[in-house]
Amino acid sequence: MVKRVILSIDILQEKPEVAILDSCFRSIDKCSIDDPFQLSEKLLVAIDALLKSNEYSLSDLKAICITRGPASYTGLRIALTCANFMAYSLNIPIVSGKNENFSDKFEKFLLPEYFHDPVITQKKPRL
Repeated sequence: MVKRVILSIDILQEKPEVAILDSCFRSIDKCSIDDPFQLSEKLLVAIDALLKSNEYSLSDLKAICITRGPASYTGLRIALTCANFMAYSLNIPIVSGKNENFSDKFEKFLLPEYFHDPVITQKKPRL
């Protein structure tokens, strides 16, 4: 089957969104992940459900688009790891953007763009 759709992952929203886009970056369908604190558990499940509900498979993807921030440090790492892994394993390009304005520069992988240092608390003493 010919690769014909683009997967979009947007973690800038209050509820992260996964969407299927056509080749002109117009939305075909999308779904939200209700709890952003469970992104690591629900992102791949949401992608799979969205593709299946629109009768697409991973082999139909021709690219992946992802927003790179500003977003939560952990959420950004989770989403980029999934997107980079999928792009690499499917041998498709990946592109970044902000608020659905994606660049035309497709890459093999993307690095996160952190807009501030991570907030790391001190280790709590054991009782």
